[in-house]
Amino acid sequence: MLQLKNASPFAPALTVLPDRDGVDTLYITVRGAFTLLPKLATLPKPVPPVLVDEYWGEPGQSSLKYASELHVGKPTTDVILIGQAWSSGGRVAETSTMVSVAGRSKTVKVFGDRTWTTSGGFTSPAPFESIPLVYERAFGGHHRLSDEVYLAEERNPVGVGFVGKRSTFEMIGQKLPNFEDPRALIERLGDAPPPRVSASSPLRGSLAVNTPAPTTKRGKDSVHPTCPPTSIRDFSAPRRPSSRSTVICKGASQCKFSALADKVRSVSTFRAAASERRSKSPAPKNHPRSTSKPCSSNPKTID
Repeated sequence: MLQLKNASPFAPALTVLPDRDGVDTLYITVRGAFTLLPKLATLPKPVPPVLVDEYWGEPGQSSLKYASELHVGKPTTDVILIGQAWSSGGRVAETSTMVSVAGRSKTVKVFGDRTWTTSGGFTSPAPFESIPLVYERAFGGHHRLSDEVYLAEERNPVGVGFVGKRSTFEMIGQKLPNFEDPRALIERLGDAPPPRVSASSPLRGSLAVNTPAPTTKRGKDSVHPTCPPTSIRDFSAPRRPSSRSTVICKGASQCKFSALADKVRSVSTFRAAASERRSKSPAPKNHPRSTSKPCSSNPKTID
């Protein structure tokens, strides 16, 4: 029986996923959680990896709060903020948030609540103290035309501001997004700027428009982009970049946050520590599974 000896202060999880050849493979995911303030330190209690997607509301109808951390290796680092956009002092009508990691930064323009008016314009932003950083408050949304037909902003079906087939009159009183790209602000009805929030991808569910994953041709093989292109143990090999906004963190890079919260409490990171193939049934000759070895009974150690 496989045993895992955890000698680290981090929390592991064992997962069986298919490798590039479709062979069941055992992966070990290790998640490390740290405080950023008052100083960088390991949390006293380990935080286990997120095994399934967790949403802010109903799955498929709301944005992601925590994305599943089970994967076969990431080529870059996801930087995701979970929190509030805060005013610098008192209630303000607009401000900006910024996160900077490893020399890269992302700025989001924040507005108080606004609605469309009769002229196709919009009201002045209402003063606010804080607004949650979620995709429900970024540009997007959907317009249901009937029980079977609806239009949606593919990049963010759970957002606000999407016109669809609505008339100017029907848009009166509809909300505008609280978060916008400062380089592409909404100016008139019908504008469709890119949704912009430093949070997890909008959703993975029924409203999302699913398209076939592209493949990478390597000789005669067609390789799924999420699978390692060479050995399943070679997680350093170049792969197709993540579809999310990513930055590369090196060592103890400083993380800078502005207009977000009075304290940034913790940050989590994870990595695939080890993997091992296992065979459940005999495989045809020359099939990769025919040469794979079953899991060893020797304990695996995480340093």
